[in-house]
Amino acid sequence: APATKMAPTPTTAPVGQATPKPTTSPATPQVYVVQPGDNLFRIALRYNLLYTAVARANNLSPPYIIYPGQRLVIPLP
Repeated sequence: APATKMAPTPTTAPVGQATPKPTTSPATPQVYVVQPGDNLFRIALRYNLLYTAVARANNLSPPYIIYPGQRLVIPLP
């Protein structure tokens, strides 16, 4: 008897099946510890945010003085 050909095993999820999502919760804000030489603008730039958004999330007002070791909440975009 001739051998029956097996269908190739798909490497991606079949249509109609959800692909698993990462288990990290996107609603958890990040915390950044200020390093010597940091400023609010540079920290915001690192997270692709405006410095005013980082200031607002941390109740900072002008002149936005921050200190090494200070923990800043990084808001979600």
